[in-house]
Amino acid sequence: MSVELILKDLNIPKFEGKTGSDITTFKIGGALKNLIYVNNKQKLSKLLQKFYEEQISYTILGNSSNVLFPDDEIHNVIIKLVEEFSNINKIDENKFQIGASTLMPYISNTFEKEALSGFEFACSLPAELGGTLYMNASFRGQNISDILESIEICMPNGDLQIINKDKLEIIPKQIKIPKNSVITSAAFCLISKNKAEISSKIRENKEFRQRTQPKGASCGCIFKNPSAEAPAGMLLDKVGLKGTREGGAMYSTVHANWIINDTLKATSSDVKKLIDIGKEKVLKEFNINLETEVVIF
Repeated sequence: MSVELILKDLNIPKFEGKTGSDITTFKIGGALKNLIYVNNKQKLSKLLQKFYEEQISYTILGNSSNVLFPDDEIHNVIIKLVEEFSNINKIDENKFQIGASTLMPYISNTFEKEALSGFEFACSLPAELGGTLYMNASFRGQNISDILESIEICMPNGDLQIINKDKLEIIPKQIKIPKNSVITSAAFCLISKNKAEISSKIRENKEFRQRTQPKGASCGCIFKNPSAEAPAGMLLDKVGLKGTREGGAMYSTVHANWIINDTLKATSSDVKKLIDIGKEKVLKEFNINLETEVVIF
């Protein structure tokens, strides 16, 4: 059965007319021919089950802040969770269940008002919860896994499962979940704290981000840090890549591990050429193989 027939059978519309340039923070990418918005768990479960039966591959997309799409038409099936997946529900006094498509700044702001500590690091992360969990995102020494209790996932066969933190494989830059499963929500345990103290930490985090991170269209850090002693930005800076340009894209002059689409005319090819240059120079100078953090389609 084709994707079109499955969607018609389940009454799930394709989202027409969007491009990678429209929906990513990089502002790069061609037409998305199979972009699907799913608004509740029941539909997601049935959709994944159908795709599993028909052996149709798919990718889950969050806020598209860590994605580089190709310039040509993109025929991959891309699923985006919306509506009922954006929520914050109280389980008990300091424990909450949060939907996968809830934006991180909204989560941080909500718990600031409630004088609950744990999400101060997320105040200006341009991401949704699901992607933040999958990447085990961190900021100034805190990982989202630090406050995690459990993750709810939809398995490829459509079954919903809850996996407690102690059963998850958690590594830097990734929380591993079963292949082709989808994070639908997660539970967190927060700490009651003085609201003024939480607000102060949030202001400090926002000021640090504004001071140290480049402005403009980008996907944040391009490469994973090989180690704490040899962060990618330092290595790229030492080989002289700040300000290096390819077409409409360039290595930031503020932070060498960021590639900026400062012209808003950069192509995926421009970015990939800069990535290759960075890998080659760092390997030659330091014998270190840089691994990309950005998801490249």
